[in-house]
Amino acid sequence: MSSAEVDAAPARQTAAHAGPWRVLMIASLAQFGISVVDQGIPTLAAFVKADLGLSAATVGLVVAAFPLGKIFGSYAAGRAADRFGERRVILLGGGATASFIALAASAPLAGVVILLAFAGFAAAEAAFARSEVCKYPLELAPGEGAGL
Repeated sequence: MSSAEVDAAPARQTAAHAGPWRVLMIASLAQFGISVVDQGIPTLAAFVKADLGLSAATVGLVVAAFPLGKIFGSYAAGRAADRFGERRVILLGGGATASFIALAASAPLAGVVILLAFAGFAAAEAAFARSEVCKYPLELAPGEGAGL
């Protein structure tokens, strides 16, 4: 084996190993974004109610839309993961969630409730993302005796 081949081997290994870590980073950022929306809406509800002069019932609909969408979307996400695979469901669900949240940010109030429900439905993939994000580093870890 020549010295050029020996020098190139670690570079090839590093490049091949970097791709999965990028996927892990994207999945982690997507999970962070979904968590911010999931926990941020109820936290900011009192301020939104005061600033926009909304009734308690209207604010309740806005707060409940995302979690209700997640509840009803969990069944569909589970069936889709069984049929198409977890990774595909995670990617499509994350993209759909981001799209619906972006649309809800600029929609009129009635549209916000509907779009947040759809976003929650799409975010049902979060349960799968958590399991994938937790087990993914273990799949990437080198053999015994080596650290990450």
